[in-house]
Amino acid sequence: YGAILGLKLFKYPPGIIIEDASVRDLWFLLNYIVKFRHKVVTFVLEAFPGSDEKLISRFLFRRYFKNVHSVIVASKFMKSWVIKMGADCHRVHIIPDAGRVKGNGFIQKQSENPVRILCVAHIRSNKGQDVLLKALAMLPRGKFQVRLAGAVKDPLYKAKVVKLIKEYCLKDEVVWLGMLGKEALIKEYEEADIFVLPTYREGFGQVILEAMSFGLPVITSRVGAIPELIEHMKSGLFVDIGNSG
Repeated sequence: YGAILGLKLFKYPPGIIIEDASVRDLWFLLNYIVKFRHKVVTFVLEAFPGSDEKLISRFLFRRYFKNVHSVIVASKFMKSWVIKMGADCHRVHIIPDAGRVKGNGFIQKQSENPVRILCVAHIRSNKGQDVLLKALAMLPRGKFQVRLAGAVKDPLYKAKVVKLIKEYCLKDEVVWLGMLGKEALIKEYEEADIFVLPTYREGFGQVILEAMSFGLPVITSRVGAIPELIEHMKSGLFVDIGNSG
């Protein structure tokens, strides 16, 4: 399919093709055809788990990057990762993600009980919502409320999280927000007291920048590009990956 589309695109006047590296397995044939007529720019948003350990994955990435003119990443961490996977270092460019929303740098809300803990992330295992719940299970009830914002990307993982909520008797402390629009997201940041993201991997950490722009203290994992954004005990607090204690 990629080769057929590539032949069709070759007929168009020279231009720029922008694509997401997540489609690399399908489009490296397309890129091989169109690169002689069009400029191909690819965005790599995150490090694909396990890819750097599998020979076939490294081979496919190397072939893919060979047929693109520019690789756009959001952090130094991601730049080093795509170079490791075969991208030409001279073709890799860092363009940080500015985030969807931005605050004025001041906390909008005076702290009061219950403490509002905000987590903005897709509901899937690598974001660590289960780790957050295990940590909150150690706290006295009625003193906090955790608000989970994000689309469900892994229904089985959500079922696991729901089971933990029941197991730890956190039903009254957890609020599911789902995927939020811009205005609703701004409201959540403004009314939160703490932002927590116990993620297992992160290509950049857009939501961390968003939370910091609203003056929120951030607790997160020392992983991926996050150390480029936060200095431990100064601009945030790091916890060990997967550690709820």
